[in-house]
Amino acid sequence: IAIMSGPEWSLDNAQRINGFKDFFKEKGIAIDKRLIVRGNYLEKVAYGEVEKIIKMDSNITAIFSCNDQMAFGVIKKLKELGFACPKDISVIGFDDEADAAKFDPPLTTIHVPVYDLAKEGTRLLVNHLQNELSNKSLRGVVTLATLLVERNSARNISA
Repeated sequence: IAIMSGPEWSLDNAQRINGFKDFFKEKGIAIDKRLIVRGNYLEKVAYGEVEKIIKMDSNITAIFSCNDQMAFGVIKKLKELGFACPKDISVIGFDDEADAAKFDPPLTTIHVPVYDLAKEGTRLLVNHLQNELSNKSLRGVVTLATLLVERNSARNISA
């Protein structure tokens, strides 16, 4: 499994990569760090990095993209290279953008509850301002549950 990561400076990218690494560590699976490739959250950049992944390891069975835009670029390039998704290589995105369900194939992705995240952020900001703390920095972390949305871009290879 390869990982198409976002920009180095991105906190949410680091959290997604760490979650991936933690899961693999928990399962006792080693990660080839060469297969963590930077796509910078951009479809065009991810598209350009796919060939490098295939050349590094021709036995790749899946590419996890840290956002849906990169997953779109990955799938487009795989098709151009003659790979079928998910028959040859599965692709999973992250964010569950509106276009994910309409993509070909429909993208398996991690749903992020953006509305709930915005609502909680707004609640924290209003509370901060109402408590006359506006002269102090508002800091904090809001974590909400995500959900795997299974569509047609990934397949189970253990069955």
